[in-house]
Amino acid sequence: MLLAGTSLILFAPHYIIPTTVQESVLIDKTDSFLVKPDATEILALSHIQDDKFKTVRLRIQSVSNVNYNPITSLELPAAIPLLSNPTERDTEALDFINRTKSKIDSINTLPAGLQHSSIYLNVIGEVNKMAAIEGNQKIVIVYSDLLENSPLFNMYNTKQQRLLKTNLISVKAAFLKALKPVCLKGIQVYFIFRPRTDAENDRFALIVNLYKTILEESGASVFIGGNLIEK
Repeated sequence: MLLAGTSLILFAPHYIIPTTVQESVLIDKTDSFLVKPDATEILALSHIQDDKFKTVRLRIQSVSNVNYNPITSLELPAAIPLLSNPTERDTEALDFINRTKSKIDSINTLPAGLQHSSIYLNVIGEVNKMAAIEGNQKIVIVYSDLLENSPLFNMYNTKQQRLLKTNLISVKAAFLKALKPVCLKGIQVYFIFRPRTDAENDRFALIVNLYKTILEESGASVFIGGNLIEK
């Protein structure tokens, strides 16, 4: 019996140490947007359908005019296939999916629109938290136009927009002084936004380029799109 147990540990490590996926979703409620978070797309990145026995931990929070916002944590704990009832595991996975959909839907129905928006500190704070936790896959998804309107920077000010376009280095230095990313190697960051107008497109392109520069220099992989598609 000892040899059989030893063989299981040696030849089936996947069952002993399940994969852990850490996902975080930030939803900007400072304005209304064309693209709303979709729980099915968000969970597709964790590949639960391919490995329903893995651990999936999900953090969901809204982004507002302040730096600290309520966070909801959901988890699908790992299970060992050889010791689990497949039907019960399917029920656990479905319950996790439904809880995720319910929370995303509840945030989507919240009223949007605030005079100020503190986005950078929320985003960088969250990727820094992600860097500090264990996981085989780490994903941060940001649904936002990233239009900062705080003491740090005002993207609605034409002079500051021009500064971002003509002197990215100085603006980047100010952002990094406010909060600098730690080593983000292995973290995937998705920015999801669909512009309505050319002006929105131009503003978003300016600010998302700043985020991309800051995050990639710290080791993260950055993806930008109008909807969430796995890269």
